[in-house]
Amino acid sequence: MAQDLTRADIRALKACLEIAAREPMRRHQLERMRIEDKRAWEQRARFACSCVQSEAMALRPWETAPCDAADDEPDETIARLDGQLRQWRKAHALVEQLRELGISPFVSDPVGEINRAREALRLQAHPALHVVDGGDGPPAA
Repeated sequence: MAQDLTRADIRALKACLEIAAREPMRRHQLERMRIEDKRAWEQRARFACSCVQSEAMALRPWETAPCDAADDEPDETIARLDGQLRQWRKAHALVEQLRELGISPFVSDPVGEINRAREALRLQAHPALHVVDGGDGPPAA
């Protein structure tokens, strides 16, 4: 069952569409999906997101992009295939990490976003120490 998209999801999907459309053949493919196949915006955006995430994460053809595992349950076809279900679960674990950090599962670089968010949290928890100068200057030689 598909979940409702948040504003962050829509922004991320729009960004993925823009990134995917930078490649001429992908732009042509997306246009054909829109004009000839009459696919809805969300379907085209999710497809673009899958392509962009797969490239960003260097996924193999049989691996699942996080955006394809954003729903809480796998597609019934995937659920019947053990290998595909394992891939879906792996991708869904990334989706859960993204959501825990308040990040849309449709961002173009999921692993990069997780790493940036964790670093930001680490810096908040352990701010850099600042040396306070006593104002006396260096000791005399």
